[in-house]
Formats: sequence, C-alpha cells, structure tokens
Amino acid sequence: MAESQSTPEFTVLDWLGCILVIFLILILFGWPIAAAVFSGMYEEMGASLPKLTIIVFKQWFSPLLGSFTALFFALQWFGWVKSNLRRRRIWVALSFVMALIALIICVIALHLPLFRMARAVA
Repeated sequence: MAESQSTPEFTVLDWLGCILVIFLILILFGWPIAAAVFSGMYEEMGASLPKLTIIVFKQWFSPLLGSFTALFFALQWFGWVKSNLRRRRIWVALSFVMALIALIICVIALHLPLFRMARAVA
C-alpha cells in the first residue's frame, strides 16, 4: 500500500491556532484606539510617562508589531514550510507566541504609569 506524497493538511486544532494568531494580530492593529483612551487619561493627570509608554502611544508602534507578526505568520504558506506539517505547526505556534508577547508589551506599557503611581502612594 503506497502512501500519497501530498502536502500534509492542517487539522481543526491547527486552524484554531491560526484563528487565534489572526485575532491577536487584529488586536494589535486596533491597539491605537485603546492607547488613545489611556493617553487622554494620563494627560489629565499631568504625570510624566515612562519611555515604553510613550512609544506604545505612537500610532505606528502596535500596528508595526502586528505587521511583523503577520509577515512571520504568512511565511508558513511558503513551500519550504508548507511541505512539512511539523514545521508548519511550529511556525504557527511561534507566530502565536510572537503576537502574544507583542500584546503583553503593549498592555504592560499602558499600565506602567499606574504602577508608578501605586508605588508612590504605598
């Protein structure tokens, strides 16, 4: 019995991973909306902001992180990755980790001034 040499296909779980990566990328592209709300709140307080927070407030920062992640994620459909199911799954998992780290950086950066104020009060 000869096995076919076709390109291995993703399972449902693999596609769920892809959907999660795409969802995280979309959150990164929409992040400037949340950053604008926090920016207005911090302006009213008049406190100095940490450098990371100032960078995250830039309109281009989180979409840039989302673009890098999307590019990295898109590479899994190229032939040298697509030919091996294990390599393709690793690529999706790394894309997920990359998007999650980018999102965590954005969340922490937006909350750094609050942490600074809480430390001053304590």
